[in-house]
Amino acid sequence: SVRAFLDELGRARGADRRYDAFLTELTHELTMPDPASAERRARLLVDRMAVALQASCLLQFGNPHVAAAFCASRLCSSMPLVNYGASIADHGCPAAELSLIDRLMVFS
Repeated sequence: SVRAFLDELGRARGADRRYDAFLTELTHELTMPDPASAERRARLLVDRMAVALQASCLLQFGNPHVAAAFCASRLCSSMPLVNYGASIADHGCPAAELSLIDRLMVFS
């Protein structure tokens, strides 16, 4: 249900102001749907739900630098679907870049 989904997302509320703003907008979209545009907006809405869940998981359980970079690059854009190929380098998060690079390095 929508309520259960929003409750799950609410667990990360307060961890990042960008996430909080995104969650407020998403909550409004899910609880006050516009029937006239629901069908054409379905794909965008599901995309936003997925991004919100990713952000929630990162904020609760992930590396704080990576979570901050994710929120900066995925939640703060005025362009929908910016999450495809978004770069954290554009958002001034060098610590997050190093965290991601460290995770990619293979040491033998």
